[in-house]
Amino acid sequence: MENKKILPPFLDLLKETWSDMEKSFSRLAKISSLIIVAALILMIPVSIVLAANINNIISNAAAFLIILIIAVAFVAVCLVVNLALAHSVATGEKFWPAVKFGFKNLKSIAFATVIMSFISGGLSIMGILPGLASVIWFMFVTFIIVSGDSKGLAAITKSKEYVRGYGWSIFGKMLLLCLVILPIFIILSIPGMVNENLYTISSAISRIIQIVVVTPFSVLFIYRLFKELKERKPGLEGFSVTYIKGCHKNCPRGGNG
Repeated sequence: MENKKILPPFLDLLKETWSDMEKSFSRLAKISSLIIVAALILMIPVSIVLAANINNIISNAAAFLIILIIAVAFVAVCLVVNLALAHSVATGEKFWPAVKFGFKNLKSIAFATVIMSFISGGLSIMGILPGLASVIWFMFVTFIIVSGDSKGLAAITKSKEYVRGYGWSIFGKMLLLCLVILPIFIILSIPGMVNENLYTISSAISRIIQIVVVTPFSVLFIYRLFKELKERKPGLEGFSVTYIKGCHKNCPRGGNG
């Protein structure tokens, strides 16, 4: 009989994720490639601003402000892609519906990201372990927003509650996933280390593979974990952040982790 208190073995999750990847790679690769498209497009105004600054057409302060705005725009695109990927993984939606969902919920994920950044930054000051713990706690925020169950602070709190009691197991599985992926980038970096002239090409290929292949695969893997936790903690669905905070010994099934 399956022990519901224990998450499935890493290899089982990896096989299931690979199967999901084979079925949805084309759809997810299109969504994640928006990051590459945005980077290429935004490099044009950045180059123009830098050239204008070098030729004293605009001041350093003006150049900094424009580049900062462009950087914020790029971060916004990354957040939209992150939401679109999660939405497509969870619902099977195709490119445009998923991207539209990302734009529609940009404000929600942006607000949650700002809060998570402050919390993670504060915990990281206390040490590496608290910083890593915050990464694990907030891992499922995007999928919670996608589910429409909670947003903002409520989504952050709910993600932490899903992780409660499974933190070390999730950390171990994510660490193993990193160890599986790492050799790919080591192999891709060899040409650049052997020949300096190949460094730029090698680096570009690594980034493309990271965006188009590794990112969708990681999102699929995290979604697998999220589904497993939802099965083990059904009592968290539909509950408000206040309910979770006040939930102690008499939590509904799965509520206290």
